[in-house]
Amino acid sequence: MKKFLSMLLAVAMLLTVCAFSVAETTGFDGEIKVWVADAAVEFTRAQINAFKAANAEYANMTVTVEPMGEGDAATAMITDVESGADIYGFAQDQLSRLVAAGALEEVAPDNVPLVTAENDAGSVAAATLGDVMYAYPLTSDNGYFLYYDKSVVTDPNTLETIIADCEKAGKGFYMEINSGWYQTAFFFGAGCTLTYDVNNEGSLVACHCDYASENGVKALKAMISVAKSPAFSNASSASNATNIGITELLEIQMKMMEDISGVNGALQGKLDNTSMSGTLYNQQTQNSLTSLADLMRCFEDFIMQGAEADVSNIRQFYTPRRIEAITGAHPGLAATLRADRNFFSTPFDIRFPTV
Repeated sequence: MKKFLSMLLAVAMLLTVCAFSVAETTGFDGEIKVWVADAAVEFTRAQINAFKAANAEYANMTVTVEPMGEGDAATAMITDVESGADIYGFAQDQLSRLVAAGALEEVAPDNVPLVTAENDAGSVAAATLGDVMYAYPLTSDNGYFLYYDKSVVTDPNTLETIIADCEKAGKGFYMEINSGWYQTAFFFGAGCTLTYDVNNEGSLVACHCDYASENGVKALKAMISVAKSPAFSNASSASNATNIGITELLEIQMKMMEDISGVNGALQGKLDNTSMSGTLYNQQTQNSLTSLADLMRCFEDFIMQGAEADVSNIRQFYTPRRIEAITGAHPGLAATLRADRNFFSTPFDIRFPTV
């Protein structure tokens, strides 16, 4: 496998090869905003300072490095492109929507041969849309990892053996098979393919998928077999793949409630970081309110259905004779109830009072 661009080389290239139309051969003394993961903030600052010290024509430029991981950068950019970063990392599957949103510049044509030569074909393809390259690859190793206890798993080369060893030892096998990201392992392993065609504007124009095939059936059967194992747990967070106690379980449940309800830091008046733009903050607040409104409507429907079921259950015991016993002797009412056989099957509605 060919060597990949390191973070240092990538940052240096981005600052010098006009990838974002800010750095020219004559130097640059403007402002640049860079987003990197929390753990890489100090490292990136150090590399930028070293670059400026070694290149006098860029010594006066101002570079702001802010914490924004690859998993969040694309969404933040699309929400507010103008306030976003000039340089940021993102996952391959975000390329098309970033291009469609106008959040990426094309790589300078003069630099395309160097990027192609210094990276493997897969990483180059990941940075290219149609026939246009929009990004500089940083890594080509975004895949799956298997962590296992070698005192339990005797042969990690097959999934069948891993699960059998876990069952025998009373241990767990932890994998999220209902995720489109992870379940592709079963389909690709069975020989299926899934590719998309995207034009230069970032629009999806075609999908080529052969999951509905004999190989796809094999993959589904394998997933069902895994799911039936008593050792199987459907999840993907390595930090939670332990025998947890009540405190940890409560934390997980609270996080699930936060994810489902949409009550996040923005709605609570909290900022993830001080660099969050007002537009993004407002959008997150609106998204939270929308999620809560939908959740409340669903809860209202649930209460209504329960109330209707309760009333229907109660009503079956109120025969005309029982009503007469409760209300007293009212010949007219009793005659009406006996004559109208549909009285006790008449649909009813329950409405909460409007506040």
